[in-house]
Amino acid sequence: MTDIKDIGPKNNKEEDKHDMSELPLDLLSELLCPAYKIGSVHKYYRNSWREGFKISTMFAACLRHLTAFYFQGKNYDQDTLDNYGFKCHHLGNAIFCIICMYSSLINQPHLDDRTGKEHDNLKGIVASTTEEYDKLIGGNSHG
Repeated sequence: MTDIKDIGPKNNKEEDKHDMSELPLDLLSELLCPAYKIGSVHKYYRNSWREGFKISTMFAACLRHLTAFYFQGKNYDQDTLDNYGFKCHHLGNAIFCIICMYSSLINQPHLDDRTGKEHDNLKGIVASTTEEYDKLIGGNSHG
């Protein structure tokens, strides 16, 4: 019997590519889809999060969700349920906030209003992260 590795056109491990199948997509979908739907459909507009948010805004929102989850023992965001009819888990909303912060750092660095940030190093971080992202998607993400 011929080994698949010998006849296959690609070997992601040897090519040092990320194995996307290792991501817990079921959990990410369950946690993040409601948060993205609320933001995209009800609060703002589709993909509006890609335009960025001030880091301080998303950090404060993230802390509110984590506080409600951990210190108040609440799993679901009552505001989202009351106003939009969706059950959004506080952890999903917190993850959404973290993704928005990271996206803003990379794509909208002028929205980085953190105190004590390392200005000098940010350009290098963005460049190396963009390079890693390009490897991940197999292309050029910045035009």
